[in-house]
Amino acid sequence: MISTTHIAVVGGGPAGAVVALRLTQLGHDVVLIAGMSSPRSHRGETLTPGVAEQLAFLHLGDALDGALMRRTTDLELRWESDRFEPNTNVKHGLLVERSAFDAGLITAVKRHGVNITSAEVRRAERSADGWQLECESADGPLILIASILVDATGRRGLLPRKRLRNHRLLGVRGRWRGPSLPNCIRIAASEQCWAWGAPMADRTYEAILFFDPRDLNGGRRSLEQCYRSLVYTCGLLDGAKVPECIGPVWACDATSYVEFDAVGEDFLKIGDACLTVDPLSSAGVQIALQSAVSGAVAIHTLRRNPAATGLITAFWSSELARRSTRHAKWSAEFYRAAAARFATPFWRSRAASESNHAPLDDLPNRETLPRPNQALHISCALRVIDAPCVVGDIIEVRQTVTHPSLSEPVAFLDGADLPILLTQVFPGLTAAGVLRSWSRAVDPRRGIAILSWIWQRGLIEPLPTDECNAS
Repeated sequence: MISTTHIAVVGGGPAGAVVALRLTQLGHDVVLIAGMSSPRSHRGETLTPGVAEQLAFLHLGDALDGALMRRTTDLELRWESDRFEPNTNVKHGLLVERSAFDAGLITAVKRHGVNITSAEVRRAERSADGWQLECESADGPLILIASILVDATGRRGLLPRKRLRNHRLLGVRGRWRGPSLPNCIRIAASEQCWAWGAPMADRTYEAILFFDPRDLNGGRRSLEQCYRSLVYTCGLLDGAKVPECIGPVWACDATSYVEFDAVGEDFLKIGDACLTVDPLSSAGVQIALQSAVSGAVAIHTLRRNPAATGLITAFWSSELARRSTRHAKWSAEFYRAAAARFATPFWRSRAASESNHAPLDDLPNRETLPRPNQALHISCALRVIDAPCVVGDIIEVRQTVTHPSLSEPVAFLDGADLPILLTQVFPGLTAAGVLRSWSRAVDPRRGIAILSWIWQRGLIEPLPTDECNAS
């Protein structure tokens, strides 16, 4: 059987489901090809709080129904000391059964009108008619021809790969049962690895170890032997009475990477197919959803204007570089904290990443707002540059603001054009004067919020006293 579509999305995970939904909502002819195979395991996973907010915004909140095991209000950390301590500094996340979550997303987007085909893609090749996808479905062979291909097939990838990999990391997962297992999420560090554990709905405890695969001692110990030993070494099951590892353990590559060949005139890679981050951040699903939403805008722009390939390439490459750099630095901060305790190669190498922007805590202006009579000027480090930006449902080149305190160029803030607002901040103008000058563009509430945001990040600074006197 042969069928055609404008856009084929391959991959039934969060990125594939959401990009297919958004492209369908934008009026495109889309087919989402979701695999027929069952999930490898019913594994637990912690999602960041932002995932629930993203799903609510997309009207997909019901995807969590049946998958949510608990809101992770209890977290114990053994990172900078040798004992577990309650951690109250993190926002409440979500503990889900990942296979149920992915299935819930597919069900939800199908209700929203996404055309879903259950099949396995065996080969993807360009032809005179576009992309030719050779698939195997329950009804037999299927050939799908599409003008644009979206690769959302995760780490394995559908298209050829050119990946820049970071420090190698292996994740090994197993389940434990027994009396007095921990009843909360635990994160622990030891000399050679770090570990994550969480209570499951069936009253078992899932424990995952992350370590350098070269630390398997040249194969002298089996993967399962190494796993069991390190689980006890890191203390993840401290307090349990004779815990028993049930069933086999399994491993997966957890190395973070960024894809160089992620976009072209007729294809786009999204989600884990183009970028993965260190699992320490628990941000994989959130990044996949963000990738899907912005990827849909990129494809929508390309469909409206096929000549925009260069613009889309610049936008997508910048997106991947920015997100990869940001999360690498966040992870390195946590690795540095443990490296102060464990001076081993595992921790030192991962703590070596240096930040290329000033942390917010290091900036001089930490007050919420400047005084109303405070004379101000634009920071000398601020620059205005042209860059591709998401504007509504398309990508355009706009003026953006860059500064060492910002992790990415900013064009709009609370719906206002930030570069235009900043042109109205003349040297010596007071904070009250700035708000008056913005009054035609933004209401007082938004004006105060924007002023607070740029003040705290050092985009505007107090005018030096000698310049105040001169003026």
